[in-house]
Amino acid sequence: MTKAVVTFVFAALVLAGPAGCGGAKSVADRPADAPRFRLLLGKGGGFTGQWRGFLVHGDGSVWTWRGIGLPAESLRVATLDAAALDSLRSEVESSGLLDSSTSGTGNLSARLELTLGDRSAVVTWASGLLTDAPDLPEERFYRHVERILARLEEGR
Repeated sequence: MTKAVVTFVFAALVLAGPAGCGGAKSVADRPADAPRFRLLLGKGGGFTGQWRGFLVHGDGSVWTWRGIGLPAESLRVATLDAAALDSLRSEVESSGLLDSSTSGTGNLSARLELTLGDRSAVVTWASGLLTDAPDLPEERFYRHVERILARLEEGR
């Protein structure tokens, strides 16, 4: 998969994601001045080209997605309450990933797209069994957030 195709896939997620949750309930106690927030995480590639991941919107809606190229399947799995959303925002801010310049791909790749307020970052790295990925702060953050969101998905 070329970098242009991967960029197109994630741009499509950004544009299509909010349209798909137009009827979603927003977090009731979210203050009007809360910072903009969006978190996308995904892994994929390899010989099948299959990608899978999660998308969290600023209203607390959590989506899971998968597909080859453009996501073929997208499903809303949960809504984070205000406390969980604030906690996730804090973790993004304290992770240092908004200042990261990590950019790399491999046979299997991982991607984080982070937006908090007026700051945003796209972080990519090779993520497979034969890489140094487990030692990367990006990979540790990814796995931590993925575990939280996967539990939400299982509990629906």
